Amino acid sequence: MTSSFRLLELGERGALYLDPRLPADAELPILSYLDRAENEVAIRLGLRPPRPVTFVYADQQLMKASACINEEVVAFYDGALHIVASRPDALASVLHEYTHHALFRAGLMAPTWAHEGIAMNIAKERWWRSPHFLQALLANPFGMDDMDRVIAYKLKPAQAVAFYVQSAATVECVLRERHWSLRELFTTFSSGANANSVTYDLPELDRSAFLSDCIARGLDGAPAGQ
Repeated sequence: MTSSFRLLELGERGALYLDPRLPADAELPILSYLDRAENEVAIRLGLRPPRPVTFVYADQQLMKASACINEEVVAFYDGALHIVASRPDALASVLHEYTHHALFRAGLMAPTWAHEGIAMNIAKERWWRSPHFLQALLANPFGMDDMDRVIAYKLKPAQAVAFYVQSAATVECVLRERHWSLRELFTTFSSGANANSVTYDLPELDRSAFLSDCIARGLDGAPAGQ
């Protein structure tokens, strides 16, 4: 990719590798999204890492061919951001993947559920709140050992969706249980961050009914299923 894509170096605004099929100025909205992600993460997590290298694709097919990801993945982070420029959810993708970049640069390697749930919260993703997804979660949740360590974008598509739903719900429910901001949750993990182990002090996650009770009370103050 580095040999066939067009390199655009912008100093503090990062470096972009652009799919040669993209039209002129295709980088402008992506740069705007990166600006927004940088500001959002700085405000909500207190993190402002150096800009990541960003690969910008004209379509999802080439992005999938370049990496070991499932066919439903629309963006990912592997030390660089990989984004499809033409997608209508490109802003949410940049917010999500930039959050992963900031968390990794801060030394937070795990738990995976916190990584994904925090990124989904920053990106303001709401699709996972569908009653269909929440009911499926309650019927067949992942165990916390899997939630701590699974690499979501390498799962089969249906499993990946279930993992993201549970990650987002777990973050949301912990924030509500603790009356925490997202930065307070991040601090809980970053204070004991260790690449070789997953440790945190959230005993409520050991309660088998924690998520079901939280979802039954409704998310964002709305009754469950609304």
